Amino acid sequence: MRPLIEMLRLRILSVPLEEHLSADEQIVPFKGHSVLKQYMPKKPHKWGYKMFVLSGVSGFAYDIELYSGKQDNTLTEGETDCGASSNVVTRLARNIPDGANYKLYFDNYFNSPDLQLSLAKRKILSLGTVRTNRLPGSQLPTEVQLKKMGRGAHVKKVTQVGSVEMSVTQWFDNRPVTFLSTLVGARPVGTVRRWSKSDNAMIQVFCPKVVGTYNKHMGGVDLLDSLIGLDQCRTRSRKWYRRIFFRLCDLTVVNAWLLYKRVCNRRVE
Repeated sequence: MRPLIEMLRLRILSVPLEEHLSADEQIVPFKGHSVLKQYMPKKPHKWGYKMFVLSGVSGFAYDIELYSGKQDNTLTEGETDCGASSNVVTRLARNIPDGANYKLYFDNYFNSPDLQLSLAKRKILSLGTVRTNRLPGSQLPTEVQLKKMGRGAHVKKVTQVGSVEMSVTQWFDNRPVTFLSTLVGARPVGTVRRWSKSDNAMIQVFCPKVVGTYNKHMGGVDLLDSLIGLDQCRTRSRKWYRRIFFRLCDLTVVNAWLLYKRVCNRRVE
């Protein structure tokens, strides 16, 4: 399958990138016997092959990487080792031009300060949710403290690392969520509509700008998944490689349709 994947990558890498890009993982469903099969309980399809995708807001896949084990964690000369999960984004971002005002989004599985610093050195702005245990010394409030501050409360901290300014924003909705960014901060603070059980009605909740920016541009890979799911190859087989082949066919068809829409600059029903 490797020659086919590399051939497909060369074709989709020739397509001009969108300004806002997101890196995320998707599962190629498969329940047969294979050493590459992964189990991810939080995904709609819990068993299958893990594939990392660089996608635009439109859902177009600009790069792919099929997870095959620890041997994937390789870097080229000059790239910073940010950890196994963060290095996935480093590899997917290799073909993003430096200093061209591109923005890259990812979730807390990939995000770390080292990753965002390495991207900032290439003049690629980035934003993502982050796990608090990857922010040593940040002195962020606990969930109990945020809950006492009320729904919509947020805390922002800013640090300067060389010429790179990084901001950490923690926001409490139903639970706390933390963002790490070199792109945007908490201000201006807007509002979002949320359901309140105590009031039994919709209420306005304060929301930092970083939350809206992340939600607006992060869903490219999820959109790609949903488009593939509308009309995908459903041939069943015990051969492990056939499921990957059919997923590559589905991805190619969706990419071709999205590219046709872009070129024609009109809505296609």
